[in-house]
Amino acid sequence: MSKRSVLKVGPADVPLTLAEAKGQLKLEPNFTDDDALITTIVDGVTSQAQNYVQRQFMQATWQLYLDSWADLDNPALISMNPKDLTGNYLALPYNPVASVTSVKYQDTNNATQTLDPSLYQIDILSAPARIRFIGTLPALFDTVNAVVIEYVAGYGGAGATTSQQQAAVPTKYKMWIKMHLGTFYQNRQTVISGRMEDISQYSLNLLQDRIFL
Repeated sequence: MSKRSVLKVGPADVPLTLAEAKGQLKLEPNFTDDDALITTIVDGVTSQAQNYVQRQFMQATWQLYLDSWADLDNPALISMNPKDLTGNYLALPYNPVASVTSVKYQDTNNATQTLDPSLYQIDILSAPARIRFIGTLPALFDTVNAVVIEYVAGYGGAGATTSQQQAAVPTKYKMWIKMHLGTFYQNRQTVISGRMEDISQYSLNLLQDRIFL
């Protein structure tokens, strides 16, 4: 089984507005000296949280590459009743999924084709989201990355604006980002003198609903 994810278009913004981040740090709105630093920290801790829970917070376009249709998942691993719902399934690695843009493949002449949407169904309610492939799938050219599934992952639903996406990111993830924003902003080195209260386990509990593929 061979699957590779590639980020095609990154998110337009981070889950916290600059005003929210400054509010967390108790900075005056007109203090702008550290704006770039604050944005960098939020971006960094957001990536850390996303990697842990295997979710995309702000919407981004991902491409998932397969070498062949044989890389589709075993339906028995996805469905409790595979005999009642036949077909091959593909679990999408970045969730929640807002939309699936296309499924493309290299035909036997090594030309790029778009798979007929009647040959697959999209389930964005499951976690992870999945695509169910049905019917007879076309023959592929003998090459790596012969199939590419392009989809949009992130909170807010299809077509959501940046502010709508930010509002849709669950509060517990924003809390985790805010807590770590404060830590990194106040302590800009790896060695800290004095005593600090360790609330790392509490903060980690906010990320305990990770997705397992």
